Amino acid sequence: MSSDPGWRRASIIFSTSLLAMGIFHLSMWFAFTRHLLRPEVGDLKRMGYLVGLEDHKPKFNEASTGAEAVFDARSFEPDQNYPIMMWGDSFMGPIASTIGSQTGARILIFNATGSGQSLTAQIRRLADEGVFRKHQTRIVMIELVEFNILEALSSDRTAWPDVTFAEYLRQQTMGDPRNNVEEKPVTFANNGNFKILTYNFCYLFSPNAFGMSATYRVPMTRKLFSCSYGDELLFYNLDLLNGLNPSNRLLEPLVQNCLALAERLRKEGVALYLLPCPDKADLYYPYIRNPFYAENRLLDILSERFDRTAVKFIPTKKFLRTVLTNGQVDLYYADDIHWSPITPPLVIEKIRGTLLKDLR
Repeated sequence: MSSDPGWRRASIIFSTSLLAMGIFHLSMWFAFTRHLLRPEVGDLKRMGYLVGLEDHKPKFNEASTGAEAVFDARSFEPDQNYPIMMWGDSFMGPIASTIGSQTGARILIFNATGSGQSLTAQIRRLADEGVFRKHQTRIVMIELVEFNILEALSSDRTAWPDVTFAEYLRQQTMGDPRNNVEEKPVTFANNGNFKILTYNFCYLFSPNAFGMSATYRVPMTRKLFSCSYGDELLFYNLDLLNGLNPSNRLLEPLVQNCLALAERLRKEGVALYLLPCPDKADLYYPYIRNPFYAENRLLDILSERFDRTAVKFIPTKKFLRTVLTNGQVDLYYADDIHWSPITPPLVIEKIRGTLLKDLR
């Protein structure tokens, strides 16, 4: 069989193909793919497998003041007072630190997403247990990125209506992703090497690589980020999938749940704040060249609905739009969905007086 020319030719073709594939993966891995796994690379750049774009995060000093006033379920001290309790998502850390710095208040933070429970029901249950009275809480703040708001606040049902505060803290600790870090080995031969070629080529013709990528890449009329691609906007596909339609059936339950929660907290002497973080696709909409989607009016509608009510809705979209008009750049990281360190102080300074009044 070894002298069969057909077998020998097939063996040569197979070996050559295997060698070529190995060279391809090694070349792509060392030239591009491994660099996308660095911690300083923004989520949008990583999810879009975008190459040739500089990292934006290293341009900022990440050190923040006020972090020493922020506590979570792992560092909770039962005999301490927490004038502010805050529920939020991945935007919450820098915001809480800024509030701590500007008010001097101790802040207890909770993860608002991923528990499977109604957020308003969770908070109301803690009020019923007397948690806010015990810890002399004066402010409950809910921070949510815009694409999370409808889902997180529209439901008022909870799977564990009788859960105690101690059990709630335990669940928060168990749900903390820092407790479940699993190092997944990444070999040089992976489909990311192919995605880099495919996505970056398709981005030449489609803002989201013909739907293959979770990252949109669109041109803007102004340079609003201090990087080489500062006149482009990278944003998450969920910016367009959630909350786009203001007549969404979840809107009215959201409003009623928040109003009911605010009234319940008022009886405890606690003020309810709702701090939304606008989606990048929404905030920067006026600057997108030839927009291909309708502007999301969710935050505008909520601002109108909560006006002159017990819910202290912070109109971050309106305020940050004004800041953009005045020439401020880098409100968000260019290659990530999150606020840069510039933004939390701007927003919290705007409401600092109201916070201090409610903390008295």
